[in-house]
Parts: sequence; structure tokens; C-alpha cells
Amino acid sequence: MKKKDLVIAVSLAIMVIAISSALYAGGIIMITPPYKVRDLAKNFLRYSYNPWNGKLTSYALNVVSAIIWDYRGLDTVLETAVLYSAVIGITVLFRGIVEIRGLKHRGLSLLVKMPSRIVIPLIIAVGISLAVHGHLTPGGGFQAGAVATVTPALIITIFSIEALYVLKLRIQKLFLMRTIAFISILMISISLFLYSLMSLTNAYVLQNMIREHSNISMPHWFIDVPLAGSIFLYNILEFFTVFAGLTYVFIVYSMRRKEVENMWEEVETYE
Repeated sequence: MKKKDLVIAVSLAIMVIAISSALYAGGIIMITPPYKVRDLAKNFLRYSYNPWNGKLTSYALNVVSAIIWDYRGLDTVLETAVLYSAVIGITVLFRGIVEIRGLKHRGLSLLVKMPSRIVIPLIIAVGISLAVHGHLTPGGGFQAGAVATVTPALIITIFSIEALYVLKLRIQKLFLMRTIAFISILMISISLFLYSLMSLTNAYVLQNMIREHSNISMPHWFIDVPLAGSIFLYNILEFFTVFAGLTYVFIVYSMRRKEVENMWEEVETYE
């Protein structure tokens, strides 16, 4: 081991020990479990999956997903809107982008490309699994989208950016995918409310399961598996929004210098 590598390793170890000691000294980390669970935590655990009381449950075994979507869904929708706006901002800044056409002999060596052909499908499968089972097991739409985004990042790094265009993964399609998914999230959030207006019943914006004074709900069972209604749908749609948005950013920032020069020439001509 080189002296430089040893210094880096020791520095990281000291940093981890120092941060852990500071957190423990400040009482942020508890080594022993608490003697009493807070009432708020009890309510989350009780109402996330409580099939014995349909008015007080989300049918989500994953408490975190239930909290994110079913208890503070409006905040999550706004966070998704912020990420969507960031992608639009990047589109405005990089308007006039010149896409590359045609696959050329670029990228890393064959020794790196061959195992990547095996790893990349596995990453996609893990991402889809996290989205589909996000209401049952640890995971969710954002985590699934972030995992799946590793795939185009690896393709750009190992095979070159042209490989994405051969796979028909163009920025126009990505932007359209993200737009459709985001609009779908907004429509689902008000779907029960719109249905209540047409059926002359009562419902709420972002409502998932039946509530007091509202007996309509999203689907909560698929055969014998809890579906969690809108939580399941939100996870799937957020998977597409995050994947499409982050992949779009990766492609834009992977442009080569010549493309950037062409882009700014077009911008100056336009102005």
C-alpha cells in the first residue's frame, strides 16, 4: 500500500470515529433501545397496516412509504415538482443541444464491457422490484428511480453516450416520459375528489383509503396481497419521473466540448 493511500484510509477512519463520538456525546444516537415508544410512532405503526379497521389504514406494510405518500403526500408532490422544475431549468440553459447519431468505437475496454452486459440488466431488475414492492418492503419510487439511473450512467461511462441513442433513449423521449408521469401523479392525487363531484358523494384531495364521511377508496388488495392503493401507483410513477429526469441530466452533462460549442453558437444566433 502506498503512503498516500494509507494516509487517506487513516483519515477516513478518524473522521468516522470523530463523528460517531460527537453524535453519541450529543445524545443523538441511543445505544440502548428506548423504554417507551412515542405516541406518534405508535399511530404510524398502527395505521399503516390495520386491515381490521378500513378507515384507519393505508394497507402499506412499508411504514416509510405510508408516511411519505399517505400522510404527507402533498409535500411529496411538491418535492417532485421541484425536481421537475430543475429539469426544465437545465433544458432552458442547454437549449439547442445537438444530439450524436451513430455508434462509434468508443468507451472502455472489452474486459469492462462484457461483465457490464450482465450487471446492467440486474440493476434494472432491482430498480423495478423496489418500485413495485415499495409499499411492502423497504424501497419506493425515488429509491427505485435512483437505482435504475445507474444503468444509463454506466452505459455512458463504459460504452459511450452513443449507445443510449442506439437504445432509442433520446432526451425528447425522457422529457416526455417524465412529463406524463408527473401529470399522472397530479391526476391520481385528485382522482377520488373528481369522482366524488360526479357521483355527488364526499372525498378529499390526496385521499387514498376510505375516511370518515367518505366511503370511496383506491384499490387496496390485489388477490391476497395488500396493494396500498395510490401508494403503489405513486411509487411506480415516481420511479419513471426520477429515472427519466436524472437520465436526462446525465445525457446533457455528458455532451462533449464540440457539442457544447455548437449549442452556444445556436443560442447566440437565436438571440
